[in-house]
Amino acid sequence: MSFAWTIVALVVVMAVAWRFLGSYMAAVFEGRVRWLSFIERPVYRITGVDPESEQAWQRYDFTSVASNNGSAFAGIGAKAAFYNIINAIGLLLGRFAIMVPVLAQAGTLAAKEPVHASAGTFRTDSPMFMGLLTGVILIVGALTVLPAVSLGPIVEQFSQGRFF
Repeated sequence: MSFAWTIVALVVVMAVAWRFLGSYMAAVFEGRVRWLSFIERPVYRITGVDPESEQAWQRYDFTSVASNNGSAFAGIGAKAAFYNIINAIGLLLGRFAIMVPVLAQAGTLAAKEPVHASAGTFRTDSPMFMGLLTGVILIVGALTVLPAVSLGPIVEQFSQGRFF
């Protein structure tokens, strides 16, 4: 029963947050709210981006940062050291930093001495272990994908104003 209350609480929180967060994001995107402009202005100046100009699909430029005003290919130009440094830091933290604790855990597991079979051990070469391992992998994978798949229609209904 507590799972049902968790879902109800999640839907209520999303319904309340949708109205206020959506309005706030629309105001930010339209330029009506600029409370972080003291951070944006130096970043725009360093990167050579004109925040007032529009980025159309015809203006993508593969070589010049100054002419593309923050396009998707802005990091390719020679003046884009800022973009390259930020991308390198993001790559290191997002992809490679997770490898250190995983390798440390694997090392500690590899260094353990084998334990003889007894009433408190679980064999890892049995069909039961393989079934449980496969089930855990499928459940964790489903928990990663299914919330986004199931929340998509709910968000669509909220965005079209059908619930309120």
